[in-house]
Amino acid sequence: MSESALLPEPPVLAVPERPETATARLLQRDGTEATFEVIPGQSLLDSALDGGVDMEHGCRVGACGACAHAVVEGAERMEPPDELEASSLARYELTGPVRLCCRARSKGPVVLETV
Repeated sequence: MSESALLPEPPVLAVPERPETATARLLQRDGTEATFEVIPGQSLLDSALDGGVDMEHGCRVGACGACAHAVVEGAERMEPPDELEASSLARYELTGPVRLCCRARSKGPVVLETV
């Protein structure tokens, strides 16, 4: 029997897959536009900040309402608001397609507008 037959097979290492990204567009009050990549499962605020886009925010947990933006396109690709986001939206009387970007997550392309 050869020596190589006694050695165990080397383990096969799985390469983690990079989550698919989607592009988000942010339409700002001054008429300018910014784009950033969104990774599913990451908040829109974190994605914007990671992408170098200065998005207004405060508490980063959904309590202050400073990161509220209207979803102009792609609302059907957004995860539904969690309990904290829904409570804050109601408290600040933010209705319609408005979401808190520190809590909101998208599963695909989205267009946001500063409110």
